[in-house]
Amino acid sequence: MNVFQYSANEQAKFDMTLAQSGYKTFTTFFGDLSIAECYGKSGVEDTYKNVLASWLGDYKYFTEFVMALNHKCWEWYDFGEHELSKFYQDLFYKAQEAFEKKYKNDEEALSYYYRVTD
Repeated sequence: MNVFQYSANEQAKFDMTLAQSGYKTFTTFFGDLSIAECYGKSGVEDTYKNVLASWLGDYKYFTEFVMALNHKCWEWYDFGEHELSKFYQDLFYKAQEAFEKKYKNDEEALSYYYRVTD
C-alpha cells in the first residue's frame, strides 16, 4: 500500500466514525495528517501551520481540522504511541485556542464549533 492509499483508508475510517454521530465530513484533513506523519513530527507541524494559515478564516473547515487533531491524538494513544499522541494533543489545544481567539465575538461560529465538537 502506498502513502496515498493509506491516507484514503485513514480518511474513510475517520469519515465513517463521524458519520455515526450524523456528521458528514467535507475536508481531507485527517488524510492529510496521515500523509504528514510519513515525514515525522515536522511534517505534521508543517501541515498544522499550513492549515492554520489557510483555513482558520473558515470556521467550518477549521472546526473539522480541530476534530481531526483530536481523533489523531486518541488514535495514537490507543496504539500505545504516547509521545505522538501528546504531540497531537498539544496541537489540538493550540488549534482550539486559535479558533476561540479568532471567533470570540462570532456567535454563529462558536455555536457551530461547540455543537459539532461536543
